[in-house]
Amino acid sequence: MAGGIYAAAVPCLKCAGRADRIYEGLEDDYYRCSACGYEFGIDWSYAGAPSAPAGPLPRQLGGEVGRHMSSAQRKDPMQSRPPMSV
Repeated sequence: MAGGIYAAAVPCLKCAGRADRIYEGLEDDYYRCSACGYEFGIDWSYAGAPSAPAGPLPRQLGGEVGRHMSSAQRKDPMQSRPPMSV
């Protein structure tokens, strides 16, 4: 039970919509956004399980997060690097 009952739904890391837990592990949970379909994981072992519900984000803040994340993903330096040779 990684994130516990308050981590059943969290804001999406891409669009800030509602993301529901699709897998609950020992230290990390995996989520899928109901708005954009983005899947991501959260490792709760660093700060521990949340002690209150995590969302939803206010509409204005959610839009800002979504725009920022989309911009950051376009600038991801790992996507522009050539494959490593062994």
